[in-house]
Amino acid sequence: GGWVPTIEEANNIIAGWVNEYSKRPHRGLKGICPIDILETGLGPGIDEEELRHLMMSIDIKQVDRNGINFMGRNYYDESLYGLKERVTIKYDFEDLSKLYVYDLTGVRLICEATPLEPVHPMAKILGTKDDMASLKEGIKLKRSLKKGTESIARSYIDMAPELIEMPEKKAEGIEHGAKSKKTELPRSVAERIEAEASEMKVLEIKPKKKEPVYLSEPDRYEVLLERECKGEDLDLDDMTFMRYFENTGIYKSLESRFEFLRETYLLDDSISNESTI
Repeated sequence: GGWVPTIEEANNIIAGWVNEYSKRPHRGLKGICPIDILETGLGPGIDEEELRHLMMSIDIKQVDRNGINFMGRNYYDESLYGLKERVTIKYDFEDLSKLYVYDLTGVRLICEATPLEPVHPMAKILGTKDDMASLKEGIKLKRSLKKGTESIARSYIDMAPELIEMPEKKAEGIEHGAKSKKTELPRSVAERIEAEASEMKVLEIKPKKKEPVYLSEPDRYEVLLERECKGEDLDLDDMTFMRYFENTGIYKSLESRFEFLRETYLLDDSISNESTI
């Protein structure tokens, strides 16, 4: 009749037909229904929560004083207090009520961060009772974390050894406070030194180029990947590292991210070349 089902409607129709067919006795199965055979052979299955965790998306984020900014919201946990570095996050787009925060390698779980409720910027003047309660709770948490940090610092200071005052070193043969006699060089010696100094060549010593400092192996690979995609020549040590890192478990867990970066770098490079032409 000209009716065209949507993808969702077509999926429901097919699923309904398969469900109905599975409950019919089948001659090829000696009168047994397919659903009975399926349920008999079913194993214990897997935990749906574990499967969902394995399928989570992964990203790298920087922790700041407000926690982790993600999808326009700030996620926070007390474990992030004082942390000023990049971390790996895992999340489920169907449930953004929390982020699983790991260290940059993605191995050590730091915490489960939850979104912070926005606080009214003028809560004391224009805010409601709920705004004032949120503000007070935020201030209370901040003071508590600060007090805990100061307490830990004081305990380290209490355990530190007392400073030892080193005795002043005295020059051999010279009494403390005594003045040394000034000795003059003979004229012949002074003239010889001046002559030798005039013949000396000044050598220009250029400082050695500083080696780049990387926070981690994924950070180093990301920098080298960008250079490689832009056609820069890499030295043997960097090329060897890239091939080694591509066979590690850390790379495999972040492979989708690196493939995305590779495509982005190659696309940016091609656009740059076209604009130059």
